Amino acid sequence: MNDRSYASELVALDEIESLITSGGPYADPPRLARIRFLAAKLAIVPGCNLMANRLGSCAAEYFSARRHRAHANGPDALVHELRYSLVGGLRRAITSLARADGDGSHGQR
Repeated sequence: MNDRSYASELVALDEIESLITSGGPYADPPRLARIRFLAAKLAIVPGCNLMANRLGSCAAEYFSARRHRAHANGPDALVHELRYSLVGGLRRAITSLARADGDGSHGQR
């Protein structure tokens, strides 16, 4: 068993989700910087690197002045990918790691 606690990662995911839902598809450098910072922290969790990096890339596209308009299915599809595919996927992966390590947080928010 590992002494590693994943509670801070779950809190970071909550913050990222809040930043995404309270923002919009427009340039927002401070919001983007915070999401990228949190995503970089999540990238060091075993098995989360690719999703965390993708989260930072998608956030950069969503919180840009124009790039979100060029997304294949528009900004709504981009925010859906951010919230459900990436944040949700990271939450499932971290919760699974916590359970495997006997953390006890079990994905509680």
